[in-house]
Amino acid sequence: MYLKVGLPKSWILQYCLSGGAGPIAAPWPFVRVRPNVPTAVDAGYVIVRGSLDAEGRFERLALVAPAQLNGSDALLAALEQWEFRPAARNGRRVAVEVLLIIPPAAEEEN
Repeated sequence: MYLKVGLPKSWILQYCLSGGAGPIAAPWPFVRVRPNVPTAVDAGYVIVRGSLDAEGRFERLALVAPAQLNGSDALLAALEQWEFRPAARNGRRVAVEVLLIIPPAAEEEN
């Protein structure tokens, strides 16, 4: 899903149910704290992985790329403040695995 965070480019949240098949009702953010994403000349996209629990909170967040990023602790702390309508399957809340893809701040909208 595309997440509008008040920047020229939307962020991307990919999600999947671990160990199951079938349709999933998408999680939806209703509290977002936009962190200042640290920039580096060659950083490219910032990718964070983790999970979204059945209560709609991020957990076990970890930086995937770049391997090191100044300010990554502040980035992850801000993301932990987000709240979602949880993902659901067959009307029941479920935890999902997530990848959050943050485009470079200097990248312009096409």
